Amino acid sequence: MSGVDALERRPGVLGLVAGTLVRPRTTLLTMGRIKRRWWGIPALLMLVVLIVTVVAYSRADCQYVHRLEMNHYLSSTTQGGRPPEPPTPLLITMAIRAGGRVVSTVVSWLAWSGALYLLLILLGQNDVGFGRVWALVLWSWMPYVVRGLIQSVTMTIAHRPIYNQGLSGLVVDSTPPPPMTFRYVIPTTNQRALASLLERVDVYLVWQLVLLVMGTMALTSLPRRKAIAVICGILVGFTLISLVPEFFPGTFARFRYF
Repeated sequence: MSGVDALERRPGVLGLVAGTLVRPRTTLLTMGRIKRRWWGIPALLMLVVLIVTVVAYSRADCQYVHRLEMNHYLSSTTQGGRPPEPPTPLLITMAIRAGGRVVSTVVSWLAWSGALYLLLILLGQNDVGFGRVWALVLWSWMPYVVRGLIQSVTMTIAHRPIYNQGLSGLVVDSTPPPPMTFRYVIPTTNQRALASLLERVDVYLVWQLVLLVMGTMALTSLPRRKAIAVICGILVGFTLISLVPEFFPGTFARFRYF
């Protein structure tokens, strides 16, 4: 019995999750053939990991800030008053932050699914339904589930949040400076835009793009070069759109970013 036949006969939840991460080509090809695509699995996992990551980040942020305040208090020549008390993350703050990330993720799913579906239709792939594309996009987000789990464990153990995602720390360091210091320099517009671009660049982005290319080839008759061109074109387009607020901060100042 081949690997594809085994997956078709036993499309279990754990098998699909593990197969997407370990054997993506075979698993995505199988999901392109079967009717049941289980798109709710990656959606639920991603939403749970988002909430877990927000909680871990908020707790680690409070612990890190308190450590900075304690170091400043202990190094002060006049230690008057009580030492700083450890802050606790507010539930409403975590709820707003988690809600913002959930909404942002769902919008990304819809945007990627819509753009990929329209491009496939324009390329003559009329037999591909939107449901198949939607399932592919959600399953391609599995690398970010892995990233969220790894980062949550890391922040919990180290008691320090990840302030600089991806390669953004090479341009702008978002780590809070120690109290009573003046080392913080306001980044320029170009620096903010470059940091916003680099925070998306990591191994998980490459992993996601590989899954999208494999999935597109499994759902359609497109050759590899066309599938790569379609996925990279969508990525470049959405990246340019996401950089617009960085160049017009005054226009978007009324919105809150999470």
